[in-house]
Amino acid sequence: MIYRFQYTAFLKSGFDIEDILQQAKKEAQQVMSEGLCLTVSLFRYKNELYLYFESTDNSLAPDMILPSMEKCLEADWTFMENVYYTSVASDKEYWARCGEKKPVGRLGRLVPQKKDSYVYYHKEIMKEGLFEGDKYLFIGLLENTLFLYSETPDIMTHIRSDLTEESKVIEKWRSVNPKSHFDHDFSGEGNFVYMEELLGF
Repeated sequence: MIYRFQYTAFLKSGFDIEDILQQAKKEAQQVMSEGLCLTVSLFRYKNELYLYFESTDNSLAPDMILPSMEKCLEADWTFMENVYYTSVASDKEYWARCGEKKPVGRLGRLVPQKKDSYVYYHKEIMKEGLFEGDKYLFIGLLENTLFLYSETPDIMTHIRSDLTEESKVIEKWRSVNPKSHFDHDFSGEGNFVYMEELLGF
């Protein structure tokens, strides 16, 4: 079983993360060499940090992966609830990366009154399992903030193995105007903004 996690934290005001980033990279490489993590990626948006990692250990926490980061955070890492994925990380063989893959982190803010609608439709799309998307796509939610993790180049897939029909739920989602769910004062014309990649393995 492969477990996937997303966390967020805030940098201390005026703290230069470059001072400890090299040490954090070594720590991430170490946990991966020990087989504790399959991949680790860290992204930044202004003073916000977003961490994605995969592990075969359900008890693994951010401070066990990047202990040197603790000194630059305002508070502990906060877990983000998963609200969407496109494929189930069933085993290492299926989940193994083929060729060179680049992690991508994007950030979105939901309009508060549309949060429940966004979560409802994305859970229904997952339950139906017919909508195609990037194999490694994983979206976490905390309050009204969405952290979207994916990898390029895309490997398009879907949850269900049989495709005898087209998704009906995706049409319902499109009918309620997906763009209206996002705070475009934050993201501009798009729904998400790209984040700076600090490390990715």
